[in-house]
Amino acid sequence: MVITMKRKNHNGGFYWNNESYREFCVTYLLNNKISISGKHNYQFGIYSGITMRWIYEMFRYYRLPCERILAFDSFEGLPEEQKGIPRTSNHCKGAYNVKEIEQFRDDTPQQIIKKIQSTLPDNLIPIDWSIGFFDQVLTEIFLKTNPKPAFWVDLDIDLYISSIQVLDFMFKNRLIVPTTIVSFDDWGCTYEYRGGESLAWKEMCQKYAVTAREIHCYRYENEGSPDYVCHKVFIVNKIEC
Repeated sequence: MVITMKRKNHNGGFYWNNESYREFCVTYLLNNKISISGKHNYQFGIYSGITMRWIYEMFRYYRLPCERILAFDSFEGLPEEQKGIPRTSNHCKGAYNVKEIEQFRDDTPQQIIKKIQSTLPDNLIPIDWSIGFFDQVLTEIFLKTNPKPAFWVDLDIDLYISSIQVLDFMFKNRLIVPTTIVSFDDWGCTYEYRGGESLAWKEMCQKYAVTAREIHCYRYENEGSPDYVCHKVFIVNKIEC
């Protein structure tokens, strides 16, 4: 049984609860004794850094021995969605630009990162930052840094085009491997498998002959469809291509 608990962060405020799929990911790794040695956590979509802090503090609270976090964001908001792919009205180009938040308004990306890291309780888990849109940073240059495979990939990136860029690169370069957990924050932003993260996942699983098992799903109520899904988590079992 996965045990989930509501805890206080280092500032005294509650920051996760029993509906947190990200806490589920951490406890699933521990409860199933999945080795994360020689692997890293990849976080795509940082925005203001709140989720970064949550995940970091979960690692510390549960004593998950994460060696390194790799964080990716443009800090310029969303790119343009691929033509012909549906999106929600609030996922237009430039949406979720962190500089719309007062505390980051006049900051450079390096200053934004410094402020985000200042919210973390310690500096025991190294964080590598990649600044730019995913097609700009997921390149041969990035591969020369010798990134390790992922024990967990968390996608909070809203769009189909962003999800395709991430998943295609990660599968192609064997950074997603059997036992990697892949979680999606915005699975329900379009009807399932018609756009967004869900369509990208389906297509990349077909392209790379991926066998994966859904291990968690959290559905919101009253979202206009009885099948509306917000968060999903998969564990990769096999990759044949």
